[in-house]
Amino acid sequence: MSKNDTEADMIRNRRGTDLWLATVMLLCGLIIGWLVHDRQRDVPVEPTQSGPVTAEMPAPRQKVPERSMPVPLPPIAAAHVAKPVEPPPSETNPPVIEPPVAAIAEPVIVPAVASSVRDDKPAISTGSLAATTPPGNSITGHVFLEGTPPPEILINMDPSSRALQTNTPTTRFFLVSTNGALGDVIVYLEGRSLPRGAGSDLPPLVIDHHRCFKVPYISAAVVGQQIILTNSDPLMHACHIVPGPQSRNRGRNVSLNPRQSRRITFSAPEEFIRIKCDVHPWEFAYVSVFPNRFFAVTDEQGRFAITNVPPGHYEVRALHRKAESDAPIEVEVREGKETQADLRMVVAN
Repeated sequence: MSKNDTEADMIRNRRGTDLWLATVMLLCGLIIGWLVHDRQRDVPVEPTQSGPVTAEMPAPRQKVPERSMPVPLPPIAAAHVAKPVEPPPSETNPPVIEPPVAAIAEPVIVPAVASSVRDDKPAISTGSLAATTPPGNSITGHVFLEGTPPPEILINMDPSSRALQTNTPTTRFFLVSTNGALGDVIVYLEGRSLPRGAGSDLPPLVIDHHRCFKVPYISAAVVGQQIILTNSDPLMHACHIVPGPQSRNRGRNVSLNPRQSRRITFSAPEEFIRIKCDVHPWEFAYVSVFPNRFFAVTDEQGRFAITNVPPGHYEVRALHRKAESDAPIEVEVREGKETQADLRMVVAN
């Protein structure tokens, strides 16, 4: 064999070896590449700050929480489900009782004093004793006015108060009848044999608010007697009680909503205690307080009656806010007899 043949064989053998090695390396590269590619599919790739991932990655699956659905029990099993047992009530475990709904207490409403005055005029007082004709042991009569009283003053009301009026509102200083008799006069007795009365034993005196007037305008009560202030109007009123400067009675100021009432008393005798209204400046009422019940207030016809008077000798006196009283009249009351007494008052200068 020549030298050239040997080199040719060597070259062929080397080429065969190189081809085999290349084939083996190619197969190994393919296997390694397949393994790497298969592993990368299972590893999620997060985006980097340098840029978005170009490879399309599968979206991660979101785990949906499982809902716990109630498993219905068979009818027989459901019937035997034990209910919670409540302990019996005792001193340490009292029964829970819901309190009843508290009812709204309505104010005490007392009917206003009955009056024979026409509806187009404010009512007047009959005092704590009615001006009627009694049987015996009584003093009856009239009070007459001498002179011409000044005309009443027109009252300028606000629109809501004016809407309640049926006539032109004026002051109520002189209530004179066609025969010259004078209403709103307090007639009372003075005498040693008169017993002091307990005002708490008498029915209450009612002062109402009617069409923005206090009625009665003039009234009288006994020390300790209940006085009920009521409000029949659809408006709010006030009762500002103003005793005299030397009075032993207590002043106060109370408000009255519609259909509301208040109770007051006076502890000492006093003439013409003023009750005014701070809401409506024309509203006034006057209460005179006596130590006994032997008094009356004349009606619109000037009549009065003092009943159940003990037999004895008395003086009959009269009080009026604007008129001056004439001299008192002395009377003698006999058992079972009615005594007549007419008084006169004069228009003050």
